[in-house]
This record gives sequence, structure tokens and C-alpha cells, in this order.
Amino acid sequence: MACDTFLKTVQKCKRKFVIVQVGENEPFVSELLSSLPSTIADLEPYQIHTFYRSVGHMIQAESDPQKKDECLQKLMELSNQKWAEIVGQARQSVDFLKDQDVIRTMLNILQTNASVATSLGTYFLSQITLIFLDMLNVCRMYSELISNSIAEGGPFASKTSYVKLLPSVKGETLKLTEIFLDKAEDQSQIGKQLVSPMMDPVLGDYTRNVPDARESEVLSLFAILCLCY
Repeated sequence: MACDTFLKTVQKCKRKFVIVQVGENEPFVSELLSSLPSTIADLEPYQIHTFYRSVGHMIQAESDPQKKDECLQKLMELSNQKWAEIVGQARQSVDFLKDQDVIRTMLNILQTNASVATSLGTYFLSQITLIFLDMLNVCRMYSELISNSIAEGGPFASKTSYVKLLPSVKGETLKLTEIFLDKAEDQSQIGKQLVSPMMDPVLGDYTRNVPDARESEVLSLFAILCLCY
């Protein structure tokens, strides 16, 4: 509840958090980002997502592009470090991605990114650009795991709890991309950067997959792309 109240407060007066107030040495957002690890240490994942969305609104209110980008980098530092660790392990062995704790961690990271993208819109570009190719690569890895599981286990394999969990990371990746593209303002320019790399890893993968391994989120994402670009 406190995180929800914090979000509402930030939305009403977000500009106040990025300027130095009387009696302060730095803007509140800078102080908040400096103590981020301890601030979110005891929060549940859904509370962290709300908190990050709130800070995203603060950063969006910053008028200096350089400061805005620096704040975004600090906000995403923890998530990006964990993301890089997982991607590095997955490059060594794709089976690492089967672990349920790894799947939950990746879902949390992607949902955190989606929360910030919702607040920042176009200004989230530097962050999504940083992780975008890794996101597509992770999608490819999970797609292979899903297809192999269904090919080996037959039609009923897609009904098992294990195989049902695997597409969740792909789904959140597609959802994050969809949220960003929907919120972005300079859609034509951004589309040139992101759409082309997605064609084979996302749309091509959809056509190659067995029917039970295809995600409806792919069609939703490309429907938005058709409307925007």
C-alpha cells in the first residue's frame, strides 16, 4: 500500500523530486538512487515494480537529458548486473535457463524494466537498447528449449508445468518491447533501430515453432508495429 501511495504522490508532484529543495544538498531522486539497494531490500517483487515506476516518473521530470540518462543508469544498475550474470551463464549452458529460480529472476527483471518503460516512454531508449539484443537471444534460447521439450515429449509436453513456465520469459520480453514501442513518441526513428533485429528472432521464430510453442504476444506486438510504422 505504501508503494502505491508513493506512486500517486510522485505522479502529482514529480518535478519537486528532481530539484534541490530548501535545506537539501541534492535532489531527492539523487539521494533515493544512492540508497536504492537498502530501500528495496525488504520489498516484494510487485512492490519493487511499483517503486521503480515511481522513480521512473521522477526521472521523466528531469529537464537535463544528461542528468536524466545518468539517473536511469543508476536506477537500472542492480537489474542490469543480475541480467548480465544470467545471460553470461546461459551462454555457457542453455540448460541454466531451465532453473525455476532463474526464470523467476528474469521475469522480475523484465517486469521491472516494463515498469520504468511505462513511466519514461521515449527516454527509456538507452536502457532497452542496452539489453535488447540479449533479450532477443534469450528468447531464442527459450524457444529452443520449448520446441525441444515438445518434440521429445509429444503434444502432452506442452501441458506440463515445466514447459508452461518456459514461455513466460519470452512473453514478458515481448510485453516489455510492446510497452516501450507503444509509449515512445519518436516511433518512426525508434522503429528503425528495433524492428529489423526482431524480424527473425521473433516473427521468424513464431513461424518455425510447433503450434503449441507459439506465443500470442508475438501477434499483438507486430499488430502494434503495423499500426505505428
